[in-house]
Amino acid sequence: MTTSGTTSFNLTVNEIVETAYDLVGGEFITGWDAKMARRMFNLLLIDLQNRNQPLGKLVEVDVSLTTGVRDYDMNSDVIDVMHAVLRRSGVDTEMTRVTLFEDHNIPVKAQQSRPFQYTVDRQRDNVSLRIWPTAENSTDVVKCWVVKKIEDVTGARQTVDLSSRFQPALMFGLAYFMSFKRPDMDAQKRQEFKQNYEESLEHAMTEDRERADFKVTPVVSRPR
Repeated sequence: MTTSGTTSFNLTVNEIVETAYDLVGGEFITGWDAKMARRMFNLLLIDLQNRNQPLGKLVEVDVSLTTGVRDYDMNSDVIDVMHAVLRRSGVDTEMTRVTLFEDHNIPVKAQQSRPFQYTVDRQRDNVSLRIWPTAENSTDVVKCWVVKKIEDVTGARQTVDLSSRFQPALMFGLAYFMSFKRPDMDAQKRQEFKQNYEESLEHAMTEDRERADFKVTPVVSRPR
């Protein structure tokens, strides 16, 4: 027997919603049902991204530095800065991330030199990258790996802004979220949706990971 020869299977938002409705029982027939389902879908995407950073939402961006400037606002779709290096004359030097409180303790915040550390100020509407020392020139560039938001679901015929490997988790997660709109839903059935969501999401996150080896070498001080 021959195989299909295709590897492009990908469900639309509407198809995921219809499958979730089948799981909770019944089908949506009104515009309000569709609107409610999209609202639940977007809440589900927020919950998913709160748990981990899908590799597909990691993007490298450049931040051009200005002499003496400490804070740089990132685009509104950026939710965190995971790693940063300072590029000067074609050479990259890794920067160290410090907490807001560690940054607050810096005595001379306006000091100018080669920046070697950064802080991420995650405000309500945007993320600000704060460096120290401030740049001593306007030619250095901070190259960052940032986490971007998952794009909103606004239409039934769209595809989700995630790899298709997350679709089983989306289906069970949406069924779990929508089950709260069914007052007669059996509590055990709702718990099954939650368990299936957690397991499917764990499988997707486990597969969606860096493959590089990670080694930790302890530093042991010898007694004098």
